Amino acid sequence: MSDPDRVPTITGQEFAALRSEIVQAQQMGSDFLKWKLIGTASVAALGLGLGESSPMVSSETNLLICLIPLICAYVDLARLDLVVRVVSIARFLSISGDRYEQFIDELRESPVKPFMFAPIAVHLSSAVMNILIFGAGVYGRNNGWPHLRANVFMLVGAVGLIATLLLWWKHNSMIRKISKYKPKQQGLRAA
Repeated sequence: MSDPDRVPTITGQEFAALRSEIVQAQQMGSDFLKWKLIGTASVAALGLGLGESSPMVSSETNLLICLIPLICAYVDLARLDLVVRVVSIARFLSISGDRYEQFIDELRESPVKPFMFAPIAVHLSSAVMNILIFGAGVYGRNNGWPHLRANVFMLVGAVGLIATLLLWWKHNSMIRKISKYKPKQQGLRAA
């Protein structure tokens, strides 16, 4: 049974390990974004029939484009997990007395908001892709596509956009909660 008044100490090794985990998570997040770009571009190219002509390419190939919202949602969700991990570790380090993380906490609360650009880029890129897919469905409906194909594009684009907006909301909600977290055990400091 642990003593509730005991204040755990954080060693230099533990600080280094946590900092290393932050860097690894950020690198993984960058890799995910690269794969999002590669995946969406590849699927779009296949769906649009770009590249060498082949007897395998048919008029239904453009339905592959409907996979793009799934790719975007998967990458955004995986990246959200990494961001939450980074912010959780950073908050722990801040509570533990790390001056840099305390400074970052203050910046996050200020009007400056220095870390808003990456989440905006991630979610905005997904939103734009989903809007384009929805728009392709509208265009197709008005220009002779079979109604089922046009409706699939519009449905997939709309569902993808809703998923993107929900992930954006969840991202902001979780980051706010973690940033305001106060430990039940006060006095946590580095050794």
